[in-house]
Amino acid sequence: EILLGGPGYDDISDESIVALASRCRRLREVTLASSYITDVSFKALARYTSCLRRLKVHKCQITDAGLIPIGQQCPQLHTVSFKSPFITDDGIAALSGLTDLYIRDNGEVTAYAIARLVVRSPDLDWFDTFGCPLWYPGDHSSELVRLLHEHLPNPEQSHPRIMEMLPALTPRGQH
Repeated sequence: EILLGGPGYDDISDESIVALASRCRRLREVTLASSYITDVSFKALARYTSCLRRLKVHKCQITDAGLIPIGQQCPQLHTVSFKSPFITDDGIAALSGLTDLYIRDNGEVTAYAIARLVVRSPDLDWFDTFGCPLWYPGDHSSELVRLLHEHLPNPEQSHPRIMEMLPALTPRGQH
C-alpha cells in the first residue's frame, strides 16, 4: 500500500501523484490525504494503474470527474473510501464489483444510486455512510426494495444493513 499525504505531508501535489502513477503501474492500494490533490491525480491513477484494488481518499478534492475514470478503468477495484461533498450519483454509477464502500460527509448521493451499486456489486460486504443523509428522489423506497429483490437472491440476508436502512430514508428536502 502507498500512503501519500497526512500530517507533515500536505505538500503532496497532483504532479507527484501523476509521476508516481506513471512509474509504478502495479499499485494495488493507494491512500491519498492531501488537500492539494485533485481530480488530475485520480485520472492519472485510472490511466496508469489499472490493477488498483483499494482507494482511500481523505482531505482530497475528488469529484465525479476523478471517481468516474477510476470506476471505469480499474476493473479490480473492490474497496473505495472517500470523504467528499462533491461526489454525486454519477460518480457512484461508475463503480461496480465492490466489496467495501465508505462514504463520509456527503449529501449528494441518493439511496437509489446506492441500491443500483448494490445490484452491480453482489459481493458488497461492508457499507458505511457516516454523515450522509442518503435521500431518495420522491417517494421511491418501495421501488428501491423492489430493485434489490429483483436483482439479488436474498437481499435481507446478503445486505442486511442496506435493507434495514431503506425504511428510514426520507425524501430530499425533509432531512
